[in-house]
Amino acid sequence: MKQDTLIGYNLGGRFVVEQLLDQEWLGKVYAARARSGELVSVKVLDPHMVEDPAFVGRFGREMMATAAVESPHTVKMIDFGEHSIFHYLVLEYLVSDTVRHVLEEQGPFSEARATSLAVQVAQGLSVAHTQGLVHRNLTPESVILLRNVRGGDFAKIKDFGLSRLQDEFNETLTSVGTRVGNPRYMAPEYIEEETFDHRGDLYALGIVLFEVLSGKPPYDDRSPGRLLNLQVTAAVPRLSEVGVKVSPWLEDLVFDLMAKSPAARPQSAQQVIERVVRGLGHMPPEGVVVPLGHHGEVPEGVGWVEPAGSSRGGGSGMVLGAVGIGMALALVLVLVLGAVAFFVLF
Repeated sequence: MKQDTLIGYNLGGRFVVEQLLDQEWLGKVYAARARSGELVSVKVLDPHMVEDPAFVGRFGREMMATAAVESPHTVKMIDFGEHSIFHYLVLEYLVSDTVRHVLEEQGPFSEARATSLAVQVAQGLSVAHTQGLVHRNLTPESVILLRNVRGGDFAKIKDFGLSRLQDEFNETLTSVGTRVGNPRYMAPEYIEEETFDHRGDLYALGIVLFEVLSGKPPYDDRSPGRLLNLQVTAAVPRLSEVGVKVSPWLEDLVFDLMAKSPAARPQSAQQVIERVVRGLGHMPPEGVVVPLGHHGEVPEGVGWVEPAGSSRGGGSGMVLGAVGIGMALALVLVLVLGAVAFFVLF
């Protein structure tokens, strides 16, 4: 395999590239070491993007706005710049999984897990919205859950400031006119009027919560055009209509977030937090972040632990734990062996 030419490269005399981590629409993502010894993540823009001076200017403006967002629930930007032919941004180094990956691997979230996620995402959105910055493409792929946590989940929103740039370069997403985003999470007013404000992010949060609780989005179609039409015209479904049992206040919150009219939704991310706290009677707990090792390794014995007595969504009501399933299988095995022994003897 051909060696990546950036491995070992010193970007700006400050960040030594150590390892290729991923390939994204924006370019390649690397692990790098800062002069302080801190491990960081570096996104290096694809060279063909920076051929357009206008794009480079937009990149700089978007990154300056994003750098001003300081919340524990957004991915922290450390720096951005250019060196030789490379344009890059430096982010905190994280070991995580997207909400999409966790949903596919573990199934629908319990009410406790979903409400914790809702508050953490809303906290990140609240800080950004207060500074006039919207995400525009909030999805289960753009929310990550850290692996190095104890006692619950710790969520972060990624890619603030990048959605506008994505419009020109990511052909896997559907854009209509000047609109960009995944049509499964696109607000009706954005589709119809090409207008977007912070309440469009809250609409997407409602779709995400519906999906993590039920295991499927409220609207789906293979055709992007038909899917956009569903976002605008289809009746807003309730979780109970798809067989998911949650507290009435939570069902109402998700329903209100998905309202067709922005005026009918909660008017701020802070209102979302307040409704969850009022519904639960307390602030939902979040995981405690455990420091990574020097090379980014995750300590043992960390990760999400389902609170005792909680139930999952997806219409299941209650999910047997591993121990319960094992006991059930053992009982079935005993009964089968007993039956075999009976027929052998008699």
